[in-house]
Formats: sequence, C-alpha cells, structure tokens
Amino acid sequence: MTQKRIVNAVMLAIAAGVAIWVAMNTYWTDVPVPGTLQGDAAVNPYYSVQHLANALGIQTRIITSLTSAPPSSGVLLIKGSQTDLQHNRVESLAPWVASGGRLVLSGDLMWGNQALQNWSGIAPGSHLVKKPDGPAAARILGNGDPDCAPLTVNRDGKPTGETSIYCGPETQFEFISKRKVAWSLSNQYGVQVLRIDIGRGSLTVIPAWLIDNRNFPRRDDAQIFIAASQLSGGDRLYILDVSSAEPLTALLWRLAAPAIVFFGAAILLFIARHLRRFGPLAPAPSAVRRSLGEQIRANAAFAWRTRRLSALRAAVARALDETARRRIVSYGSWPQRRRAAALAELTGVDLGSLNAAMTGDAGGGEGGGAQVQRAAIALIEKTRRLIVRTRGQVR
Repeated sequence: MTQKRIVNAVMLAIAAGVAIWVAMNTYWTDVPVPGTLQGDAAVNPYYSVQHLANALGIQTRIITSLTSAPPSSGVLLIKGSQTDLQHNRVESLAPWVASGGRLVLSGDLMWGNQALQNWSGIAPGSHLVKKPDGPAAARILGNGDPDCAPLTVNRDGKPTGETSIYCGPETQFEFISKRKVAWSLSNQYGVQVLRIDIGRGSLTVIPAWLIDNRNFPRRDDAQIFIAASQLSGGDRLYILDVSSAEPLTALLWRLAAPAIVFFGAAILLFIARHLRRFGPLAPAPSAVRRSLGEQIRANAAFAWRTRRLSALRAAVARALDETARRRIVSYGSWPQRRRAAALAELTGVDLGSLNAAMTGDAGGGEGGGAQVQRAAIALIEKTRRLIVRTRGQVR
C-alpha cells in the first residue's frame, strides 16, 4: 500500500468518526416561534377578550372615561398605567362596587396609587417572582412552554386541589391583601391572581399580561380570566380604553367645523393683508412744489364747489383788512363800523351791504345759504381790489 492511500484512508476514517458523533449528539424538536399579530388583533389590545366574551354570550362595550359608572350588574375591566387614569379616579368607583359592581384591575395599576391601595387593601408585595428556566419549566409542566407555570387554586384562603397553567412574562410580583381573599391563584412565591368581596360586589386583580392578545389563547389564561372575573353568559363587560377616546381636534371639527373654517379664513386674510409687499401697489407720485397762490386758489375752488364757504369768507375778510391797513392810515385802531364806513367812502360800495359782509351778518354765517355766502365773498373781494387800485395812503 502506497503512502498516498494510507493518508486517504486515515482522512476517510476521521470524517466518518465526525459524522457518527454529530449524528449521535443531534436531535430534532419543535420550537414554537411567535408570529406577528394580524388584523384586528394587531390594533385592538382587547380583541382576544372581546372574541371570547362574544363566544360565551357576554356583551362587551368600550368606554373612554369614568364620568358615569356602568350598571351595578356589569363587569368593568381596567388595564393600563397611572397616566391613563389621571382624569379617571378608580377609587371613585367604591360606591359602584359596594352596590354590586364587579371591578377587574390589572396589577400594574396598584403601583404608586396609594389611594387605591388604601381603599382595596391590596398592595404589591416586595417579593419578586421568577419562573423556572426553560428545561426546569418543561419538566414541571410536561410540555415545551418555558414561560408557563402552574398556579394553585384557592378559595377563602384554602387550596382546592386544582391547578391552572398561567403563561406570561418571565418575572412578576406577588400581591398582599389586608382583606379576606375569596378566590386566588398562588404558587410558592405568593398570590398572583386574587379576588376580594367588597359589599355586594367584588374587586379582582390580575396580571396585565394575562389578557394580552399573545398570551390569552395559551393554556389556561382564558379560563383564569373567566374564573377570576366571575363572567357568565348574559353579563355585560365594560372595558375602559382611554386611548380610543376621540382626539380633541376631531371633536372640535365635528362640533364646530363652520366656525373653525370661518375664523381660519379670517386669520389667513388678516395675515395676507399685513404681509410685506414686494413693491408698491401703485407708482409713487413725483414730488411737485406748488406755489402759495396755487394752493390758495385750489382751496378756494374746493370750498366754492362744496359750498362750505365760511372759511373762504373769513380768509377774504382778513385779506381785505390787511390791504386796508396798508392803504388807510390808523385803519387798525378803528372799530368795525368806522372801518366799513371808510371803505364804502373810498370805493363807493353800499355801506350796509359791506358792513354785513364783513361782520358775518349776511345770511347768519354758513346757515344762510350758499348764495348769500357767495354774494358776501364777491362783495368783499370787489372792495379789496378797488382799494388796491388806489394810489398812496388815504387819511
């Protein structure tokens, strides 16, 4: 036998030995792989509970607040966190429970709610419950569910000999009750599910994961929920779901859509009206210097056209006085009647008409009519021009 054949034979023997070892130390088993939730189960956290209740003839209803308590014969399920109950005080349901209502709370609501603990007498214990690991749990249950554990059924604090299999998270906390426990599920670590009687009603505390859509269909989780809440055919199950409440924006739109549209359009128009423009709306007129005479004539034309002649009449009278002061000696120191007499003598106009025009007696001011005002203005201006034609000063 050549050396090459010897090497090949040794390699073949080693490969065969490895294959035999792998075959002897390998086994096949089924491993459940959780899939993703589909349809309503993916969006409705209470889908499994509602589906089971409908199958048992139990009517369900989602409510968004505790403004009014359900009927005393109904069952109220509340699962959530303390932030969901900031405006829904669970302890305010004490009269409803005492009158016969059945209240079911998830265990996480007991944390940090001292008022709820004082009223119910139930508080989370300090002992952390940790389920056995995968192989140990499989040996205990006789199956391949590593996150499931057996719980003992108790009535009035005494074991009944029954066992329920609860499937949920790996760790949880026990509950301690100062009241007498009517029904409970416990293990060597303490009470995990319990129900106490309050008046004619009852309060039940369950793990939050018990009614999860993933865990609820597994093993005895559904039976545990039905037994703990005492649900039966014909009951009404009310589920508090704060997250399903109508958003404020949707509520405002539904109740006041026309008003919102109106005020929104008004605000937009107001903003558009005061936005900065890219340029002037119209070309700015060029600055033109106007002479004093043109301005006076324009003002007089406007007053004459609009028949508001009181100001024009006063201006013409002042112009007459200024002209007469320059032409007649001592004119400024004379009384009004002597001024009118001097002007009438100098110009030949009627003394009475001139005196009335200068003193405002012609027509009684603006109320006398436009014709009277125009006649007075014309007479005063005529007198002024006659004085201007005279040469030198008159004594």
